[in-house]
Amino acid sequence: MKSNPVSRNEVIAVSTAYLQTGLVSNEFEKLPIADDCIRTENGWYSGKSKGEILGNMPKIPGLGNLRWVVEGQEAVVFWEIFRPVTGRPIAEYFRLVDGQIKEIRATFNNLHATSNALGPAGSHDFERVPKTRGQRDLDTIRAGERFYEGLERGDLAGVPFGSDITITENGEMTAQGHESLSRWHRESFADHVRKVDIRSWVVEGDEAAALFSANLTGGMVIVGTQYFRFYEGLIREIVVSYGGGPSPKEVAFFERGEHVTEKGGEGSTMGAAIEALAEEARGDQGGRHG
Repeated sequence: MKSNPVSRNEVIAVSTAYLQTGLVSNEFEKLPIADDCIRTENGWYSGKSKGEILGNMPKIPGLGNLRWVVEGQEAVVFWEIFRPVTGRPIAEYFRLVDGQIKEIRATFNNLHATSNALGPAGSHDFERVPKTRGQRDLDTIRAGERFYEGLERGDLAGVPFGSDITITENGEMTAQGHESLSRWHRESFADHVRKVDIRSWVVEGDEAAALFSANLTGGMVIVGTQYFRFYEGLIREIVVSYGGGPSPKEVAFFERGEHVTEKGGEGSTMGAAIEALAEEARGDQGGRHG
């Protein structure tokens, strides 16, 4: 059996094989996926084995704009599907064991349960990976936690933002600088966030990624992956990819077999959404525009 990857480059290479060899080339026999690998989409299981994951694998024309955060055998990547004009942003978390992918968690802009959902994935299924972190990494995590605490209390005062802070949500820049940050919070999340559960942190130098879920007013749940870039102890950049997670109402619908969704639209699988975009991209490349 292959020994655990020890370098950042090897962790990225194994994870990239899933993206490039799997999603782009569909060369399934070459994928370094463990037989008992699990995959989730916005907090819903989309595969509880290698066979189920491969059975739901879409095909895309290409990908780019990859941004990695790697710590030990864990990696988070933010990426976009190649398209003639713009890309659909997706975040993906990978955990490796013995050189194979053991866990995949994708988040993307989609409001409802995926149509291939196999059930809600709870916090109990997160493998808590033992980590030895220095004070710098702990300070980085603490600064990120203060952001989530500010969302919970409805007040971002005291969160260590730099004056040049930018926030990008699901591919759209929604705040740039302190003034627009206050407006973003007031219009988007003030008094709407009830509880944030941070599932895992991946920290690398001045960059960090958090996997989280948040309970909002009205019973809505969002599941996301959030990137932080720090400089001189201040948060300078936030990039977040999130979608609708398993709310109590949706879980009840799912248990009754009532979650019916429309392919390619809100509630579609990531695969269906990707396929719709890929088809559009192929059409554009063939001369169709607009």
